[in-house]
Amino acid sequence: MRIDRRFPVPDCLAGGDTALRHAGGLRALLEAEGVGCFVGCLLPLRLTGGFTLVVGTWLRVGEAEFGRAQASWESYDYEQLVLAGTLANAVPPFGDDLLHAPVLTGVRDRDELPYVTGSERADVARILATTWDRDDVLGRADPGPAPPDGHRTGAGGEVRSRWPRAAG
Repeated sequence: MRIDRRFPVPDCLAGGDTALRHAGGLRALLEAEGVGCFVGCLLPLRLTGGFTLVVGTWLRVGEAEFGRAQASWESYDYEQLVLAGTLANAVPPFGDDLLHAPVLTGVRDRDELPYVTGSERADVARILATTWDRDDVLGRADPGPAPPDGHRTGAGGEVRSRWPRAAG
């Protein structure tokens, strides 16, 4: 069973005082003036009981990667898109272990955002490969309203609550 959660913006933009632009009108391609470029992605976390928590998070990328993403987003090239960058959200319960972690993403389904597929860092690779206790992980999530889906187009809903950073 799949459970979806989403961060509305990268952590560094949570204050809301930075000028933002969605490239090509696509909500998953975000440029922040003076801060950088971000691409929406999905982080799958295996949980006990046959559950998967799919976290909609943000990948900080360089301008070249951002340009490649923008050029392929609405074309058949999207299915071949692989991006390298760093995670831009502290995902509970892992917090700073994931924030700024280098990762690779790839497309699994052309109707969804790219998925985090791996990392050169052993601790991040372990997080991706481990099955986590469902109650512990979900207990650290804000139990607010259901978040928007992880689809790359048409995901314009607003998240009314935000995940807190994981303690320690």
